[in-house]
Formats: sequence, C-alpha cells, structure tokens
Amino acid sequence: MYFRVRNLILSLALLWIAASPGQPNPFGFNQEPYSHAQRLVSVGSGRRLNIYCTGKGSPTVILDLGFGAPLISWGLVQPEIAENTRVCSYERAGYGFSDPGPLPRSTRAIVDDLHALLTNAGERPPYVMVGHSMAGLDALLYADLYPSEVSGIVLIDPLLPGWDEVVERMFPQFRLDGDRFIRSLAMCQNLAEKGELRTRSSTNKDCLPPQDPRFTAEVQRARDATKQRPGYWSDLQSEASNEDSADVLELNSGRRDFGSTPLILLSAPLNASTYEAYRATATQIATLASERTTFRQQVVDLSQRGIVCDVGDTGHFIQLDRPGIVLHAIRQVLHLTRSSARPSCSGL
Repeated sequence: MYFRVRNLILSLALLWIAASPGQPNPFGFNQEPYSHAQRLVSVGSGRRLNIYCTGKGSPTVILDLGFGAPLISWGLVQPEIAENTRVCSYERAGYGFSDPGPLPRSTRAIVDDLHALLTNAGERPPYVMVGHSMAGLDALLYADLYPSEVSGIVLIDPLLPGWDEVVERMFPQFRLDGDRFIRSLAMCQNLAEKGELRTRSSTNKDCLPPQDPRFTAEVQRARDATKQRPGYWSDLQSEASNEDSADVLELNSGRRDFGSTPLILLSAPLNASTYEAYRATATQIATLASERTTFRQQVVDLSQRGIVCDVGDTGHFIQLDRPGIVLHAIRQVLHLTRSSARPSCSGL
C-alpha cells in the first residue's frame, strides 16, 4: 500500500499527525469543532456519518481524509476556503464520530456512503473533490460514478492505482510488511474488544499513544474514545486490505475519462530513505522515481485539463506542511470551473 512505503503507518495512521521537521506547529487554529460531532447524518441501515460544513457559495469543496487521519488534519484548510465558498469535511465509516460501516470497506463502499451523506445532508453539487492520500481513490471513483456532480478535482499526494505492484516486484518484503501492519490493526481491535484501550499502558502504546500537548484536552478525549471502539479498527483493517485489490479493480472499471474537468495533482517528493529498509540501490530508486512519474501522469491524463505539480519541502501531509499550496490549488480549480483556461503550477 502506498501509505505503507511512506513510513506513515505508526507515526500517522495509528498515532497523531505531526508536522514535518522544521515546519511550523500546524495546530494554531480553533480546535473546538473537532472535539464533538458537528452533524450526524443518516446514510441508511441505521448508520450516521459526521459532516462539518462551513461557508456559502458554489461549487462546494469536499475534503476527504487519508487513511487513518483525523478530521482535524483539515484545520488549516477549511476555514480559509470557507471565506469564499461552501466547504465540507467528513469522517467516513468508523472514523471519529461516524458509525462503523459494513465490511468490506472498499472505495466503492466509501463513495456510496459519501454520496448518500451529501444527498441526505442537503448539500448540492457541483462539487470540487479534494482527496488526500488514499482518499484520492475516492475522488477519482466519485468523479467516475457521478460525473455531472463533479466540476473539479484536487489530489493531495494521492495513492496511485497499481503503484503497489511496482514496489512489490522490486522489494518482495514490501508485501510482508503490509500483512504485518494489518495484523497490528487486528491486535488493536482485540484490545478494544477487551476494554484494554481505556487507559494507556506499555502493552497498548502502539494503539493508544501518549497524549500530544498540541491538542486540547477535549480533542484528545475525543480521539481516545474513537480508538476504544472495535469498529474503528475493523474498518481500518478492511480499508487497508482492499486498497490494493478491490479498489484498483473498481477504479479500472470506471468511466476513466473526466473530459475537461480541471484536475491538479500535488505531489510530495519521493523519499529515498523510505526504501532503506529494503536496501534499495541508487538504480532502484531512480527506477521508482521514473515509474512514479509515469503513474502520476496517467492519473492527470484522465482529464484534458490535468496537471502534476511537484511540491518541495513537505511530507505526505501537504495540507499541514504547506497549507498555502493546497489552498492555492483548490482556489485555482474553483476559478477554472468557471473558465476554459488550463491549470498551472505557477504560484504553487
């Protein structure tokens, strides 16, 4: 899985999001909205998902979380976008204040939930879909299934469909590490079922890490409560298991043609140190970089107005490390929904 090779599994997906070294503290914004559910909306079968919408105007920007990330990871982006148009972030099944979903949690299941959520919440298209990491798959499939509802797409260091196979061919250990990660999620689920994640201990530190002083006590309590629910861990396991099998099949069976819909893909640098555990050679790193360029281009070529923009001095969470660039990309796509101009990386 793409997020595995970025060494984000324990540092981001299971623990708290942290700023990249040398970056400003990303938590200097109002955290109160993230300490409780904003609006719980039915998506059918007795389930409700939490959605947080602010601002007025059209198109509405939809912010979709990466794997395991908390809603607060949009805290530097949503208030700024809300000054110009309507913007909604949400927690998919099992995350935060949202109810767990039926398994498997494939991209299609996630997109079906999102469509039901937006419809039942009374939100109206057109939408600019913004997907970070694995949620890039959500944005692409949503645009496949509901082309009349999507007027623009921004992908933030997205998972690239088929990329895992490239890495696995080069480094067989990659698959074993992924399997080990899924087993660690199962372990956390087991501890949650036994009620052993209510307090911190040396045995559950990988599931319930130490408190982070950058968060308010209210936000910290909300995050701890999420991790005490077995459904959170089972949904994560299913997302991780489906990401490099069912998800890619679902995407490849889609429309795969976004016409003139503006699409900007923001890409973080390829981190060579990520592959040190696999004793990657310089030649292998160069091959990966070349393959990655090809995969990224295949994604943006789905649109007649697609472009890849490389972002320097950032980690995987560009919206925290370089929020100004994410804001610029979203605003540019909003503008392009009303013109025939092509996107540009200038100013990013």
